[in-house]
Amino acid sequence: MANAGSSSVEHNGASASSTTPSPMLMAAPMTGSANPAASLHSLWSYMTPALDYILCSPCNISLHDLSFKTPAIDPAYHMGIHTAVYNYYTGTRKHRHDEPPDQSTPDNPNGFPALMGSELYTQLDRYFESVVRDILLGAPLEDSELIPYYVTAYTRYAAGLQAIHRLLNYVNRHYVRREVDDDRGWLRLADLGPLAEEEVISTTKISRNGRSITHLNTLVAAGNQEEARQQVVRRLRGLRMKELKKWGYVEGDGAEKLAQAEQSAEAASTLDRVVPIQSLAYRRWRLDCIEPLLTIPDEGQKPSTSGGRTRGGRRSTKSPPPTKSPPNAIPKGRLARACKMFFETGTLPMDDKLRSVQCIRDSFLVCGVRRDVALLKRLEKYLASP
Repeated sequence: MANAGSSSVEHNGASASSTTPSPMLMAAPMTGSANPAASLHSLWSYMTPALDYILCSPCNISLHDLSFKTPAIDPAYHMGIHTAVYNYYTGTRKHRHDEPPDQSTPDNPNGFPALMGSELYTQLDRYFESVVRDILLGAPLEDSELIPYYVTAYTRYAAGLQAIHRLLNYVNRHYVRREVDDDRGWLRLADLGPLAEEEVISTTKISRNGRSITHLNTLVAAGNQEEARQQVVRRLRGLRMKELKKWGYVEGDGAEKLAQAEQSAEAASTLDRVVPIQSLAYRRWRLDCIEPLLTIPDEGQKPSTSGGRTRGGRRSTKSPPPTKSPPNAIPKGRLARACKMFFETGTLPMDDKLRSVQCIRDSFLVCGVRRDVALLKRLEKYLASP
């Protein structure tokens, strides 16, 4: 995999050129007579050069102009990947259709169930995790240089994701859609509480390859508990609307705003929730880039020898009591500190500064950072000021 942190973006702040030469199309790698869809290993080996090229190849982005042409692969290679993914899923389905479930296969570390087709999804999640961590490791040490780096790196990452989302659309159609229908998406029946889940599960359990699941599409099936099921469906729709409102959606808004709010909700979900490929990658940006940069280091406290775990083995989630800071205090989180410095600098044109702040704000919202985060509030206040 390409070193995304050090080579995927070249930025020179306000002095970089805003014109980027059109990149050459990447041709498909030589596979000989091998079938890329024969196994996960062969499929991944076939796909990885394209993913690296689209997401990690060097480019020149300027704060003057954040638009650029995403590196593209040859149409024949694009079709080859699409076909290989299709054949992998359909071949896997045919191979496992009559086989008993493998009870010895554990769930993977992220919580995704070890199911037919989940291996590729898990591999993609690990890939995005690796790319984002490389980007974070490549961040400059000086706070004064962090904002230009973050803005250009995120712009590069987000543009590449759009191309990868289209390239791997069959993963969404085959695997993600099925998992969402089977109550494994970003919003689940369990979110309504245990009572509602028990009411529905008692009459909607079905089996797929020996695995007991709750299929959301069966909630309106006829039966003597029809009214109870309808009530649960209404409550689930109400909860969905409540969650989407947190991301700026108002009932009656158009389809575009609905899609944007749902993508934010997907990216804000925990790792065990199955979400579309693009939201999966945005979730990784939040977890492995934004949150580390927002973390306030513990100063003056004796480091724990238990690795942040309690005596019972669980990770401690207790936070120290909040303390009020003076109005002009220097923020302790690195990204917040860099933003304060960026706000106060007078060396950049105002248009470049506003464009950069808006990019950071948008990255927070798209990647599922909650609106009550202090830095996000400051970013929105800065953009709203005259």
